[in-house]
Amino acid sequence: MGRIRAALYCRRSQAGGRSVERQEQDGRRIAARKGWEVTAVFKEWVSASEFSKRAREEWAKLLEGIEAGEFDAVIFWMEDRSARHILFAAELVQACRTAGVTRVLLPSYQYDFSDPEDVARFYGEVLAAQREVAKMSKRMRRVRREEAENGQPNTGGRRAFGT
Repeated sequence: MGRIRAALYCRRSQAGGRSVERQEQDGRRIAARKGWEVTAVFKEWVSASEFSKRAREEWAKLLEGIEAGEFDAVIFWMEDRSARHILFAAELVQACRTAGVTRVLLPSYQYDFSDPEDVARFYGEVLAAQREVAKMSKRMRRVRREEAENGQPNTGGRRAFGT
């Protein structure tokens, strides 16, 4: 088959910390154990939530690379590092299927995107992450609303709640 070219995608919702670097180290170890060559690393500090207002530029580059046939495998630290919304997960699955990329690896599981059951499992993990984001958002909106009703200053952003 020849060498396997792997792409690493590392993401954290906010800049700072060493999380992205640790994700890269883990991904490189996975590739080394498999005998694969890491040919690209995509590092991003943007939320994968549907509520994010910032574009995921590295995500777009990853998908473009997959579609261009630059990779044979993709490595993530966890499913929610790739996507926290089912539509983003579907983008990845579609790009991989179109390009014939079947290997999607995590430290804990190797997905085979040619297997419908594995694709369903991947979607299930992303849906669980999407649900958690929705629950957190709902809780935070409630807290901010209660704070505003009690005359407390807004601590959740640049502008006052409700303006």
